[in-house]
Amino acid sequence: MDRQDEIRDFIRPAAMAGAALALSLAIYLALVEVLRRVEEPFRGFVGDIDARPLRYAAYGTAAVVILLLLLLRPRLIRRRPADDTP
Repeated sequence: MDRQDEIRDFIRPAAMAGAALALSLAIYLALVEVLRRVEEPFRGFVGDIDARPLRYAAYGTAAVVILLLLLLRPRLIRRRPADDTP
């Protein structure tokens, strides 16, 4: 196995994840555009309900996810010394 094949094996999962992200973003964009055209004028899914508690919950959840990523990133990316040798 030459070096190009070895690199390709490591890059393939990242490329697949990137393609999946791009595809899901395109599907989301199409869905939003369809909903905007069908439900014009769009007043929202909730209506006149106060959504502040839901918004604060989403902000809190996002903050927790960011903190978890910052704390767990060194453990997730940690390599053994043998992985760095050619």
